[in-house]
Amino acid sequence: MSEQKTPIRRGPLADLPGATTMTNGWQTPSAPLLPRGSAVTLTDDSARRRAGFKGAGTTAWLQSRGLALPDDPNRLQQANGVTIARLGDEEYLLLADNEAAADTLAALEATFIEPASAPPSTVTPVPRESAQACLQLTGPGVPMLLARTCAADCAPLIAGTGTLMQTMVAGCPVLILPCQYGLMLCCDRAVAVYLVDCIAEVSAGL
Repeated sequence: MSEQKTPIRRGPLADLPGATTMTNGWQTPSAPLLPRGSAVTLTDDSARRRAGFKGAGTTAWLQSRGLALPDDPNRLQQANGVTIARLGDEEYLLLADNEAAADTLAALEATFIEPASAPPSTVTPVPRESAQACLQLTGPGVPMLLARTCAADCAPLIAGTGTLMQTMVAGCPVLILPCQYGLMLCCDRAVAVYLVDCIAEVSAGL
């Protein structure tokens, strides 16, 4: 019997020119997406482990699993390697900052197939890894880039005040949140290549 191979999961930007690498089971670009020396550094972080949950009772369920949550929507909380973004009263995006945190997210997702530990029926998982692209923005040109592509005031995000923003960048719906080295933009994978092209075009003029 021939050995079955695990199918390669292609990230939303895997077809861009250049070398790729495998990270967390995803094929993604291995180098920054903009030319060296640009005022903005753009990196594909779509392979980062993340999970989403929403529905009535989600807050209480996550708290029962020992997670410290932001008090209000559009706020961030970081603890034990997990970044928790509260998108609404009962909707959350969780991002793993290390392998232990990735295990925490996997354990949360596993509860949906384990009847003994299943969450309330009103709580549903939201596909994030398969449906989203995540882009990291760093560099001195980020404030000007966002000023030219986003109508919202992104200064609080750049200042790292613990807030996040659900807005539009270059006409694409995005979630913007601060991360360790700059800002992260999360968007639907269907618009990821277009968004990268727009960022590249604007960055070239900075």
